[in-house]
Amino acid sequence: MAGFTERLQHREFARQVRDIIEVGLRRYKEKYHDGRSEECPFVLYEKYSRRDVSLLMNCGRDLSSTMYGMKRIGNDVFIFVTYHKEESVDAEKSYVDGKPDYADVFEDNVIFRWDSQIGRGVDSSYMEDVCTATRKHLLVKKSDAETGFYYMGIFDITDVKADTKKDNNGKIRDIAKVTVQMKHPVRNDLLRYLQSNIQTKGEKEA
Repeated sequence: MAGFTERLQHREFARQVRDIIEVGLRRYKEKYHDGRSEECPFVLYEKYSRRDVSLLMNCGRDLSSTMYGMKRIGNDVFIFVTYHKEESVDAEKSYVDGKPDYADVFEDNVIFRWDSQIGRGVDSSYMEDVCTATRKHLLVKKSDAETGFYYMGIFDITDVKADTKKDNNGKIRDIAKVTVQMKHPVRNDLLRYLQSNIQTKGEKEA
């Protein structure tokens, strides 16, 4: 420590140290401080895994294995969306197991349409958890090839309608079709990225 203190006596060394500190503080302010609020530990458009969400919400243990589709944690609810769904290769099944083709889509930078889990209608406890949460968070990844979700921010629900959808056994089940409004308009470049088509392996090789 004495050696470092002595080096600080040199004008050029001290200037470089100050520059490093100033850059770090500016980066924190631009990327983290301005992009979050007191009650929310997440930064707009940064990527988070389900485990990250569990840790940042101080769950006390890893709840990532239960964070599929929707997860209520205290007064917060988290909606996890894969924008481009996989297609089933099993002719007898309409969907990849556990991944129905929910009509989850951004209508524009502000309006997002989301389908509840199959079997969870408008009067279900599942939808009650969503609708009564004080803070509602949306996290989206483009495809299952990505490991993390982009934090899209907090949203408000503007409409909920009852509907139905077939499950993998061909049985008609209840769902809720939900329209939400984002608190912050989604950044244009990220929206274009999420909406752009995904090339299949065959298309890439061609």
